[in-house]
Amino acid sequence: MKKYLVLISLILFSSLIFAQQIEEKGGLYYNNNKLYTGLFEKKDNDAITKMNISVGKLDGITTVFYLSGQKKEQQSYKNGLFDGLWVTWNENGQKLAEANYKEGNKDGKWFIWDEKGILRYEMNYENGQRKGKWVMSDEKGKLISEKEY
Repeated sequence: MKKYLVLISLILFSSLIFAQQIEEKGGLYYNNNKLYTGLFEKKDNDAITKMNISVGKLDGITTVFYLSGQKKEQQSYKNGLFDGLWVTWNENGQKLAEANYKEGNKDGKWFIWDEKGILRYEMNYENGQRKGKWVMSDEKGKLISEKEY
């Protein structure tokens, strides 16, 4: 009886794997030529990406992992466009950048840190345009320049 249960489980599992043929065409995701809705995971040579997709478009949180399992990027999408926070880390887990988007445009504060964790750049955007104070610091965190847009 156990052999039959194992065999049935393997058949069901393999049919689920092969039934999901997700592919990206022109920025939209399809499963068997129909717009896809659900979770999707893909593996490249250097990363594993886990995406939320709604009616063919990225929607919600997309997370990219190094092959080690450490987070590499976390992006927020709404209706296929960047919308919300985007964060990147190095392989040691050190935050390298933090950016904000609204409806696909740069919007809000952006930060870039060096490998030592020192804030090097602080930028502000509004609706895709430079706006407000931009600050650049040296490798010791000392102010190098400040500009108003």
